[in-house]
Amino acid sequence: MRFKLLIAVLVAVVVSFVAVGVATATLPLTQSQPFRAVCEAQGGGFFAVSSSLIICEKRGFPAFTPTQLAVQQTLCERVYVASFRVLAISNPPLGSDTATICSTD
Repeated sequence: MRFKLLIAVLVAVVVSFVAVGVATATLPLTQSQPFRAVCEAQGGGFFAVSSSLIICEKRGFPAFTPTQLAVQQTLCERVYVASFRVLAISNPPLGSDTATICSTD
């Protein structure tokens, strides 16, 4: 599990540096493989809702560590040039889930 997370973080960092170095390297949300890799390595479930919205959801709130959220946020804002949000989703009777949202809307 730690190895998958390390690989996902490395992919996110490399893609982030490429995006920063090349102005045209911004990825559309339809190219969601980097975000998906990070989400799944962090134990989340990935959902591509539309061409402008991708979500990572995990049971519990807060389900992601501050470091995990920072990786997702950096990837969302720097690679996809999108907005990043964290939401608690009520899931009775199990409690709440955490959803991270990357959106260009």
